[in-house]
Amino acid sequence: MKLVLCDDHRLFAQSLATVLEARGWRVAAVVTRPEAAVEAVAEHMPDICILDLFFGGDSSDAIAAAECIGRIAPGARVIMLSGSDEPDVVSAAIAVGVAGYALKTARIDTIISTIERIASGETIIDPELLRRAIVLQSRSKNPASVLVAYLTQREREALSMLLQGASTSAVADQMGIGLATARSHIQNVLAKLGVHSRLEAVALAVRAGVAGESSSVPGPVEVVAGRVAAASDDIGHQHAVRTGAASTREKNSGGLRTSHHSASA
Repeated sequence: MKLVLCDDHRLFAQSLATVLEARGWRVAAVVTRPEAAVEAVAEHMPDICILDLFFGGDSSDAIAAAECIGRIAPGARVIMLSGSDEPDVVSAAIAVGVAGYALKTARIDTIISTIERIASGETIIDPELLRRAIVLQSRSKNPASVLVAYLTQREREALSMLLQGASTSAVADQMGIGLATARSHIQNVLAKLGVHSRLEAVALAVRAGVAGESSSVPGPVEVVAGRVAAASDDIGHQHAVRTGAASTREKNSGGLRTSHHSASA
């Protein structure tokens, strides 16, 4: 597995790189600025990018970099590594689609374990940090929509199929994955939504306003799109394009859904 490591504390970065290399990782680059991380990811196309959240006391550059990395290297999983557990910064990091958020204050073996689990496909954010981030967002938003927004892309795909009444085997077939992986995605959906059954998950999705959108369940970027757009005009433009496309799909599919419901009646 190959990774890019970005942290302005060079000693910490080099120490972590040394430990990872000893465990068989290929460290393609160690850089100290978010823009350098974007360039390194574009050059090396790593499996993982470990990105410090604060540079010079500001998190906006790292947030913008994480969003940019998600566009130029969709296969790279971004892990935010920070000393902050403030819910607003955790929320901003999750909102741009990071695969994990780890605290620098954790034990080194815990950090390494988190990195390796994320590399295997898991999304790992400390439950207490996630809870606080959700509470922060739910003060001004529909709580159900906030919960849905914290699902990963693949989990949102699985939820979208559950909304259509798909079985586990159908989810596996449509997503091109094995049954065990499909079950894992569905269980992650239930756990993150705080429900115990598929029916409850579908009901919560309906309350969140995503029922019927078979191809597009709102993703994390929409949660703090304003903040990300402020950090990067280009990111704001990309969000607007995606939002417009989603709106067009909804309008185009409206008649089909109406016909479907009429036929069912």
